[in-house]
Amino acid sequence: KIQNCKFYNTHYVVHLFPCKNIMIKEFKTVNATMNIFDASKLFSNAIKRSLPVLSDGKLVGLISRKDVLKAALNAK
Repeated sequence: KIQNCKFYNTHYVVHLFPCKNIMIKEFKTVNATMNIFDASKLFSNAIKRSLPVLSDGKLVGLISRKDVLKAALNAK
């Protein structure tokens, strides 16, 4: 039956839950020029494991807790 087809179920779920209905709209961001120690402070209170990095208000990447930890360890 078509109802049991994986594509059908995925297609149905995609229409049921568009990203705009479930995405986080308010979140902390990291400035591209921010040092890693200030960025680490943002992670201390954040639930998320990664934060968007902005430069002049535009998304330029993501930084994770792991990225910050590696950079801090290499900064010794």
